[in-house]
Amino acid sequence: MSHHHDHDHCHGEATDHDHDHSHDAEADTGLLDSLFGKVAIDKSWCLNESIPGSIQTVFKSWDNRLDTSCFVESDSDEELLIHVVFTGMVKLKSLFVWGGASSSAPRSLRVFANRDDLDFDNVTDAEPTQEIELVMHEQPPEYAVRTAKFNSTRSLTLHVPDNFGADQTT
Repeated sequence: MSHHHDHDHCHGEATDHDHDHSHDAEADTGLLDSLFGKVAIDKSWCLNESIPGSIQTVFKSWDNRLDTSCFVESDSDEELLIHVVFTGMVKLKSLFVWGGASSSAPRSLRVFANRDDLDFDNVTDAEPTQEIELVMHEQPPEYAVRTAKFNSTRSLTLHVPDNFGADQTT
């Protein structure tokens, strides 16, 4: 059973400020805060993906964030290990992780900042920077991170240990 596990892109939150213009267009905030241009796509990788290199197709601009034509699917079980490299230091405020609304969608996410040494042999025992319980959803939900722990982030490792109950793939 296939599904969409789109690690869409990283995105920051808006800040409060005084001025004379409308805030009606929510997309403008996402566009301004998007870290899409800061992802070193060619240096990012995924372990246990069914199609090698598919992780490099899921990073999307804000305008294309709802495109489900590209996704990552696990190869033999529900576990994935995704390593996202940035072109420089970034301050991460939130993540968009979208797995769709099927039982093969990822259920939890273990997020590690600046850990280039993780693989399936050691990720389970490693202490994540933050753990996030994901939801099945028709639209990509935004998950806030503890910004103090992601102030100087040069890479993220995302461990997807399980899904919502599908036997094989995430």
